[in-house]
Amino acid sequence: MALSLPDGTAIEGDGAQTLGMCGLGLGATVVHVTDTNEDSISNNLLNAAEEVPKVEGKSDAGFAAFRKASAKPRAAKPAPTDDTERVEAEAFEVGQRVTTAKGASATVRFIGQVEPLPKGWWVGIELDEPTGKNDGEVKGVRLFTCGENRGAVSRPSTLTAVNTEEDADEL
Repeated sequence: MALSLPDGTAIEGDGAQTLGMCGLGLGATVVHVTDTNEDSISNNLLNAAEEVPKVEGKSDAGFAAFRKASAKPRAAKPAPTDDTERVEAEAFEVGQRVTTAKGASATVRFIGQVEPLPKGWWVGIELDEPTGKNDGEVKGVRLFTCGENRGAVSRPSTLTAVNTEEDADEL
């Protein structure tokens, strides 16, 4: 390491001396320090920077891309057909009492296919409480008539039939 004053005057010393011992008084405020070791990091910063590999980001790089790439593929549901849930629908009758997947009590008012809805079989129900989505008309097609917000259309697999009189009394 070499020390010098701003005017270039070298400060001599053996490395074990303080700046005061080297002849610098309290008035000296600026001292230049030069690293003379060729192998030190400070003398090789530019060389080290050139050795760092440059990585360019891609437009789809980031956590979202990582998550998408590492996601497990899901089995795709088959597209509904005209026979989707037909067998399940045949287990119900108009007028039958049912419960929904959310536990609501209802009466079956329609069983069949509905043109504006996805292919397959549907069950139109009249709910006991006004928690439904319609009055029996779905996307402009009247399936049955009931009070406002007492109608709903569900896939048969989401309904459970109430078979006994004991079950009907509980509803």
